[in-house]
Order: sequence, then structure tokens, then C-alpha cells
Amino acid sequence: MEYNSARNVLVMKEYGRNVQNLINLAIAEPDREKRNRMVKSIIDVMGQLNPHLRNTEDYKHKLWDHLFLMSDFKLDADSPYPLPEKEVLMRKPDPLTYPQTRFKHRSYGKLLMKMVQKAVAEENTEKKALITKVIGDYIKVVHTNWIKENVSDESVKVEIKTISDGQLELSEDMQLSKIFVQRTNNNNNNNNRNNNNRNNNNNRNNNNNRNNNNNNRRPNNNNNNRNNNNNVK
Repeated sequence: MEYNSARNVLVMKEYGRNVQNLINLAIAEPDREKRNRMVKSIIDVMGQLNPHLRNTEDYKHKLWDHLFLMSDFKLDADSPYPLPEKEVLMRKPDPLTYPQTRFKHRSYGKLLMKMVQKAVAEENTEKKALITKVIGDYIKVVHTNWIKENVSDESVKVEIKTISDGQLELSEDMQLSKIFVQRTNNNNNNNNRNNNNRNNNNNRNNNNNRNNNNNNRRPNNNNNNRNNNNNVK
């Protein structure tokens, strides 16, 4: 028995070992015309094994590139596309630079801080007030989502002064959007639980009353039987 651990490593596992064996047979074929026919059949099989590639642009070109990659660039066949370079296909992509910027009040996110900077730099008074109001509404939404309680406008106005270092300020007559915390589901669940507990208690009381009534009836029947026996005597 031959184990996979003793076989050659597959370059592209999604095509399977059978396709890899076919490519090896095509490499070993000395007749060029027969080799080209074999390669075209292998390309058709590769397309059937990965039909999702048909939705991509130039999927045939990708199949030919995969073919040469799986052959370790040893296959000599007539390709309708330019032969790929090994250094280009095997080259690792450049690492992505992750932003390392640090800023205060990270709980609000970078976009809100950019809005604060834009509002501070805005020269138009009306537009500056509108941007500040949008910032206040967003802060109110964030507090409501995290704290699950309604936040007063005064607290939001103080928070705007804090994150803008005192450069932004909402007017006293400016009213922010009203946001209400929805607690209907929790309240309904609690009410249902209370109702279930009450029903259970009522059922228990009813069962206890029935047992007591049954117990009260039994002695009366015994006394009646005794009286009847005495009369017979």
C-alpha cells in the first residue's frame, strides 16, 4: 500500500493527484503533437474541476498558468498565452502596512475624530454647527448602544468639548436627536416568567386544596360506618 506521505507533494491540491499524474505523463511524452493534445485535454479537465474560475476574467489564462506551475515549468507545450515566469508566479506579495496611528478616545473610532478635525477647521459657522450636531448625535448613539441607557444632551455637550479640546461647542438651544432604549423584549420575558410562576403556584395551591378535601372526607366515612355497625348490634 502506498501512502500519501510517501508521494510527491501536490503543488495545487485543489486539482487533485490525478491531474498531477496526467501532467507528469505529458512532460514525459516525446511526441510534441501528442503532448499538445494531452495538454488541451488536461486544461479541459482542470476547468471542469474548478467551474468557479469561469466567472473570473481570463479564466483560461489562469488555467494555463496553473498548468505550468504544477509542472514546475518543465512542460514544453504550445500555449496560446505568453509563458509565465517562475520568479513572477513564486514571488511573495508585498506586506501590507497596517496603520499604527494612536489617538485619544478610541471608543468613538477614527472616523469620528476626523469629523471633529473637519468641524474645527470649518470656517462657515452654520456648517460647523451642523457638523457638530452630527457628532453629538453619533456620540449619543454610541453611549446608548454600550450603556443601554438614555443619555442627556448636557452630557453629550460636555463630551464634545472634551474630545475637541474645547474647540467645539453646541449652543444651549441646540437639541440632539432623541434616541430611546428598547427594552420590550426583556420586559416581556420577565412578565412571561412571572405569569408562569404565578400559574405554577396556583396549580400547587389547587392540588393542596384537593388533597385536603380528600383527607377531610375520609374520617366522615369511617364514622358513618361505625355508627351503622353499632345500630346493627
